[in-house]
Amino acid sequence: DPVAHFWLRWPPQDSTKFTPDTLRTLGREALKRMGVDISRHQYLMTVHGATSPDPHLHIILNRVPTVARRVGRDGRMHPTACWNAWHSKTRAISVCRAMEKDHPGLLTVVEMPKIPKRFNPTRGEKALEAKTGKPCPRRELFDAVMTALKDTAIADRDKYREALQARGITVKYKIDAGNLHGVRFVDRHGKEWKSTKVHKNLTVATFQDVWTRHTQKEQRVAQDQRWSELKNTVLGEARSANNLQELKKALQARGITMHETTQGLSYTIHGATFIGDRVPLVARRDVLQEAWDRRQLWQDVNNLVTEAIKGARTFEDVKKALQARGITMHETGQGLKYSTMVFCARNAKTVYLDADKVPKGCTLDAIQQRLDRQNARREQVTAIARNEITRRAAAIVAAVASQGKGEEEEDEYYNRHRPG
Repeated sequence: DPVAHFWLRWPPQDSTKFTPDTLRTLGREALKRMGVDISRHQYLMTVHGATSPDPHLHIILNRVPTVARRVGRDGRMHPTACWNAWHSKTRAISVCRAMEKDHPGLLTVVEMPKIPKRFNPTRGEKALEAKTGKPCPRRELFDAVMTALKDTAIADRDKYREALQARGITVKYKIDAGNLHGVRFVDRHGKEWKSTKVHKNLTVATFQDVWTRHTQKEQRVAQDQRWSELKNTVLGEARSANNLQELKKALQARGITMHETTQGLSYTIHGATFIGDRVPLVARRDVLQEAWDRRQLWQDVNNLVTEAIKGARTFEDVKKALQARGITMHETGQGLKYSTMVFCARNAKTVYLDADKVPKGCTLDAIQQRLDRQNARREQVTAIARNEITRRAAAIVAAVASQGKGEEEEDEYYNRHRPG
């Protein structure tokens, strides 16, 4: 993949210290520490805070340098190497730790729990496993302890005890004044182990840090689910509503409370409140109002097109009639496209209705078909009127001839009784 994507995340308390310039500086520093020559690679940095309470910076990098070839020491052209260190998790962690130390007043130092990665058997345990062909008791206990510890659904000591109890392992906690001070295990053979004897990094701090991270992850997942539900619900109800009051009633029926504040709209769903930047983009007041105004505008355009067709005979007549009403029609390769001038906050701007969003009755084919039907009806009405005049004239001539009137009398009679 020629594109690398990673992100920098900080604790919530750091968000008040950051400005756009600070984030830009930190992002560039992280790229340089990762070994990226920012003068040769294209990159994009985006601040993202809509799906997480923690501020984080997304960095998208083109691993292929802008200069594909360079002049080597031998004077020949050589291909420039791509940046291939983006997948190094160890290097990324080292960069983050180094930046925390270099910016003590700006970045909070986050202590990572030292989770055991692999089992380190002793010489005697290796000999026992080689002799029996089975894992030693400490390895069995280590595997069970680590499997339960890595389970993100286990976020407290009670669930952890239940998970190991299902594997035949008893967990004993040493608790003093409500605080955890020690962890011991009794394996299925009845032998009791201190947690640090199973592995030196299985300390009380490690257990508490892991459970805290799992709890925070559960909260983030639940928050993300509420955010997605809010976004989809507002998006669906806004299509049938015409203003904020109608939308507020519709959301109230769905269990979502909308609050109108001076800073904008805020929402409460399942006990969680979204306000400010945490509100989905489609649920913000200005976006909703613009969508409703645009929908009403194009409904008016549809009505104006219908009115213009009634008095037109050709497509150019329709175009001129719309132009007189402030609607400009553009013919493109994809179809018709409309534009009009609207005034928003004392500023005038041109709003376009692209060809793929034009109502069915306003497309080029639909307008031409309606014009053809309308012209056909006009010709039919004209033909009927012409036939009626001819029939009445023939009847008058026949009546005059049957009465034997003279030529002058026929002309006088015809002028008095002629149709129209």
